[in-house]
Amino acid sequence: MLTPDPAGAVNGFNHGFEHEQSSRIVVLNAWDPPPPTPSLFPADPQLSGYDINKIHQDFARRIFVVELSEILMDFTGYGWGEGASNGEGLSQIVGALFYPDAYYGSGQGPRVNQWLNGVPASGGTPGQPPRTDWVSKTEDRDSLIGS
Repeated sequence: MLTPDPAGAVNGFNHGFEHEQSSRIVVLNAWDPPPPTPSLFPADPQLSGYDINKIHQDFARRIFVVELSEILMDFTGYGWGEGASNGEGLSQIVGALFYPDAYYGSGQGPRVNQWLNGVPASGGTPGQPPRTDWVSKTEDRDSLIGS
């Protein structure tokens, strides 16, 4: 679970590469470990094989690396759109490579299942059909799939 936004819609943001001042990264969420389960009950299967303390310590670091990679995309200008779906995908991969436990153990990854299976529409949010072509087309947004 995330604090303060359990849905995890936005973990952090940046203002891009800023020429006139220092670039800024804002980390909004941290990962709070679930309360310990009594020994009579099975452990949370999502956390099986993960070090809860490592996830807790590395979650904000992962968000920082994700946002920093987007600032560097903006700085270089080599076609990775930090505010577009291709840049969001690249930044998420960078965060997962540097801090895999924080990505997978926190329940925010992998997102491939949403792409493979599609996302149903809910609460006024449009859905997404399965296996959308994100290779030859990108969107000018960096939000999560289906949001």
